[in-house]
Amino acid sequence: MEFVHKSFGEFLCAERLKESLEEWTEPGKKGRGFNTPDSQMDREIYDLLGYGPLTGEIVEYLMGLLTTPAVPGQESLFRPVELFQRLEYFYQRWCEGEFIDAPESLPQEKMRRLQKQLNPQGLGQRQIDIYAGLNVMILLLELHRYGQERDEFKDKMVFYPCGKPNAEGKLDDASRLLRLIGYSCCIGYFGFLHTVGRFLSGADLSGANLGGAELCGADLDGAKLSGANLGGAELSDADLTDADLSGAHLRSAYLTDANLRLANLSGADLRRASLSDADLSDADLSGANLSGAFLWDANLSGANFSRADLWNVDLSGANLSGADLSGADLSGANLSGANLMGANLMGANLMGGDLRGANLSGAHLNGASLTDRTFGDVKWNENTNWENVRGLDTAVDVPEALRQQLGMQ
Repeated sequence: MEFVHKSFGEFLCAERLKESLEEWTEPGKKGRGFNTPDSQMDREIYDLLGYGPLTGEIVEYLMGLLTTPAVPGQESLFRPVELFQRLEYFYQRWCEGEFIDAPESLPQEKMRRLQKQLNPQGLGQRQIDIYAGLNVMILLLELHRYGQERDEFKDKMVFYPCGKPNAEGKLDDASRLLRLIGYSCCIGYFGFLHTVGRFLSGADLSGANLGGAELCGADLDGAKLSGANLGGAELSDADLTDADLSGAHLRSAYLTDANLRLANLSGADLRRASLSDADLSDADLSGANLSGAFLWDANLSGANFSRADLWNVDLSGANLSGADLSGADLSGANLSGANLMGANLMGANLMGGDLRGANLSGAHLNGASLTDRTFGDVKWNENTNWENVRGLDTAVDVPEALRQQLGMQ
């Protein structure tokens, strides 16, 4: 019964929001402007959205109510493009501190009304301002996803949290979101993450500066993060399935247990990144720099590491079955206990690599380099599985001891 009551209350909240969102886009007299001017809409946003975070249930109900087809013969009151544009204008002004910095501010006005209602949550002006802005961001992210799924809205409903890129592809304010994350600490250290984190799937954050950001467990499924700065960012347990991280700066980032299936990491800088227990199956890491990265026990089956820099990387216990490591630099890499069944290691540099206990059954080693004066011989032991390995006879500088063990001429 407790769940039913909570769900019913959230449905009523969604219905109330729907009414306001539709009213905000009602055309003015003779089709000029809107019936609700900006000043009134701003006040209503703080009144409706400044009290706490929107839940996933409320947002789901709300989008369902807004997008329900109109009754035949009646005009739909959901005007997505107009709603998106009005909320985006509010968001831009909120980011500049227009509302909190005013002498008689809307957050202050909302706080006074709450005080008359005893304000059980003890919200101050900053907390009210943060909730209003972050909740509008959630609505914009939802409208962005809605628009990108429909050809007629694709170019009209694109939300850029860090500002629209200029003609050269540079963002207006690459660090905007990073500042908002810091500002949101006023509602708790994980304020932004707990409020917006679950709504970031499909977000366009290309080129954004999110260095050191706290995004642990965030839903970034399908997000655009190409060229973004995520150096030192906390992304453990984050869902980055099918995300575009091409050319992203992820040096020293924490991606432990992250889901990176089908992600595009081509050309990304992952030096010293922590990827232990991460799922990178079928991900594209071609040309990526992973030197010194930690990938122990990671799932890398089917991943594309073609020409990737994996110098001195820790891949102990990793699942690399069927992975493409052709031309990759694995010199000095720790591959002990790794599963390399059927992996493509053609032309790979394995000099000084540790293959003790690794499973190389069916792997392709055509043209691979196994020995070097600087790095020494590749390491193996009696637990290394060489069964049905292919192309070893064409590999460069196969150690004599290995030749004798495998009966090679």
